[in-house]
Amino acid sequence: MRLAGQCRCVRLASNVRPHTHARSMHPPSFPNVSFSATVAEPEGDEIQTSCSCCGRSIYWGHGWLTSKENSLAAYWYSWSTGHSGRFVLKLALFDEQDVLVPGVISIAARIEQQAIHYSVVEPKEAIWSGLDLNRFGPAMSCAEALCYQKHLFAVVDAIAASEGRLSSRILSEA
Repeated sequence: MRLAGQCRCVRLASNVRPHTHARSMHPPSFPNVSFSATVAEPEGDEIQTSCSCCGRSIYWGHGWLTSKENSLAAYWYSWSTGHSGRFVLKLALFDEQDVLVPGVISIAARIEQQAIHYSVVEPKEAIWSGLDLNRFGPAMSCAEALCYQKHLFAVVDAIAASEGRLSSRILSEA
């Protein structure tokens, strides 16, 4: 866990290899994601840029999703004001031993009829220029990410609900 004012250290699992762990060994065990005990810890200020296709503002942010006992995920988000009700999350998951499961998962989200719909995005379609997440492992394919489907979407829901900068935008769209 991270203490206030200290940098977060990322421990890589020595027995988990990206792109092969789902097929060659048992998937990692994940901590329970409980909304009442889950906290999004934003890190740094939100960054504002312009969308290359419409010129409207894009807001970028990142942080850590934690519970009382465990790190659950590192996350990054992008919200474009020119593409109403749509945002992208990238995340790296931690197992129940607080060890990073190598790999970055990209999730596209859209808000329709007061519900959020998620889909996992393939790496070649999820490139964010200027954002180097290599220390968290390579981008995971849709098939690899869906090996963790139940935990993955519980984490995504927890980020959407508890990351204040993101949740305020979601609520304004609903």
